Amino acid sequence: MANEIVDTKVIEQVSDSLYKGVTDIIDNARQEVVVYVNKHSDMMFWHIGRYINEDMGYKQYSAYGSKILATLSQRLTARYGKGYTYSAVTRMMKVARYYSDEETFATLSQTLTWSHFLELVTIEDGTKIVLSADGHRRTLEC
Repeated sequence: MANEIVDTKVIEQVSDSLYKGVTDIIDNARQEVVVYVNKHSDMMFWHIGRYINEDMGYKQYSAYGSKILATLSQRLTARYGKGYTYSAVTRMMKVARYYSDEETFATLSQTLTWSHFLELVTIEDGTKIVLSADGHRRTLEC
């Protein structure tokens, strides 16, 4: 076997190039995972809100309904951790009530984050900002 002359500068350049390529793959995959998880988390929150709204109907507005929601949120938090507090669950319900059409919500959630939806549904000055499925913004007086 012939002796190879090791050029440390060439090894360093190849190593740097290889490192950059591998880290780009990892970083891109991680970003895709974040986008995937966020998208599905938003839909999960919407489905939870819709399910509770449909199951509880107007009971959710009574003292009895509030106690049921408090118990539910405590049990969900115990099982799944933070993110299912009473206020988080009621926000899921509010978003599902405000964006009642699943297809519209799914389309908008490709552009908006859950935080955006929470901001939009909490506007209480009589003006609601509505984004249509094609992304156009309209303001409604309530």
